[in-house]
Amino acid sequence: MDVSPRVPLDVLEHIAAARCEVPPYYRKNDINGAIHLDVPYLPPPREWTAVNLLLASRLTHRAASRFSWSCVRVSRVDDFDKLIDTLEGGHIYLGEGRTMGHYIRTLGLGCTGTEDWSVPQLFGFNGENVPNLDILHIDDALWPLDVVQTIMRLQEDFAPFPSPSIFPSSLDTLLLTSTKRPVSIADLTVLSITAPNISRLQVASFNWNANTPTEAQVSRPSYRFRQLEWLALGASVVAGPDEPPPTLSTLSKLLSVLSTGSGLPCLKRLDILSPLDIPRDFTDLHADTLEIVAMTSTKRPPMHLTPALRRFLRLRHVVLIMGDAYNSFPLGHPTVTEITLSRPPFPPDGPLPSIRRHTSQGSQRHVMQALRDIVKLLPYYPSLETVTVTVEEGFLPWLGSVERRFRERSIVIRTVVL
Repeated sequence: MDVSPRVPLDVLEHIAAARCEVPPYYRKNDINGAIHLDVPYLPPPREWTAVNLLLASRLTHRAASRFSWSCVRVSRVDDFDKLIDTLEGGHIYLGEGRTMGHYIRTLGLGCTGTEDWSVPQLFGFNGENVPNLDILHIDDALWPLDVVQTIMRLQEDFAPFPSPSIFPSSLDTLLLTSTKRPVSIADLTVLSITAPNISRLQVASFNWNANTPTEAQVSRPSYRFRQLEWLALGASVVAGPDEPPPTLSTLSKLLSVLSTGSGLPCLKRLDILSPLDIPRDFTDLHADTLEIVAMTSTKRPPMHLTPALRRFLRLRHVVLIMGDAYNSFPLGHPTVTEITLSRPPFPPDGPLPSIRRHTSQGSQRHVMQALRDIVKLLPYYPSLETVTVTVEEGFLPWLGSVERRFRERSIVIRTVVL
C-alpha cells in the first residue's frame, strides 16, 4: 500500500525549511546587521532536525534531509563517531543524489578537551567530507585540529609555505568561543594558513606570551587573515561562574599583534564583546577601512571608547548590544549614519516566562534610556540618518515622544523583530 503523502515536494521542502530553521548565531548574518559574532554557551532552545520527516517516507526524507543536515552540532563522543562513519562511508540514502556531508553548512564541535577526537578524520583531506562547510564553531580547545605539525614547521621557516589543510576552501566563518581555553598567536597563524578564505572570526580569549619562541616567531607575518572582514573579540556571555572573563590587556594585545604585517587589509567590522582598549596602532591602521563597530552595553561603559572610535574616519554604523544593564553611549562621531540598539535573543534555556517578561521589560527601559541619550547627543552625530531598535516578538517598545524628537530632525527610527 502506498503511504506516501499526497503533498508536492516543493511544499514539503517549504515545511522542512521552517521546521529546521537554526538559531540566528548559526547563520551567515549580514555584516551590516544587528547580530554580532558569538554563540551562547547554553544548549540550543530546540532540536532543529526534522526527525519525523526524515523517518516518514523516502519523499519526506528527500525534502527534509538538506535542511536537517545544514547545521550539525556535536557534543558527545558517540555522536562524533557516528558522524565520522556517515561522512567517511559516503553513504547515499535512497532518493538522494549526494552524501549528507554535502549538505553541512554549519558545524559545531563541543569538544571537552579530554577525548582524543579525530577531527582531521572528520573533515577528510582538504575538507572533502564537508565540501560546502561555511561556519565552524569550536567551544573548547583547538588541539583536536592537529595544528602541532604546522607550528613545528613555523619554528623553522619564517616565510609562508604550502601546508596540508583539513578545511574545505568554502570555510568562511570561524567561531572560537571558549573563555576558558584561550588561543595563542601561533594557533591563529596556523589557522590563517590552513583556512586562508576566512572572512569572519571570533576569538573569545587570547593568551599572549612573548617569551615563547613560537609565538615570537609568528608575530610578524604578512599573510595572516588577509581576507578577514569581520572580527569579534571576547564573548557576550562567559561559559560559567568558574570561568574568568577575558582580560582587557590580552585582547588589546591581540589587536596590536594583528596590526603587524598585512594588518587585516579587508577588515570592515569590529565587535567588542568584552572590556578592552583599542590600541592606537590598530586605529591608525584601520582609520580609512573600518566601517562598523559593535559593543556591549553591560560591561565597560561604551563612552570610554569615544576617542578611539573618532579615529576611524569612515565609521558609519555603531551597534550597541543591549543586555540587562546600560551604562552610556559613545559621545558622538561626525561620519556615523546609522545607530542600532540590538537586543539579542535570550539564552536558549534562560529564565522562566514570568522572569523573562520582567527582564524584557527592564531591557525595554534600558533601550528607552539609550534612545534618550542619543537624542541629547544628536548635535554630535551630524550625519545620523537612521536609528534601528531590534526587539523580540511580542515586546514592541513604546517610543512615544522620543520618536517625535528623531522625526523633527528627519532621522528615521525603525523597529526590527529578530
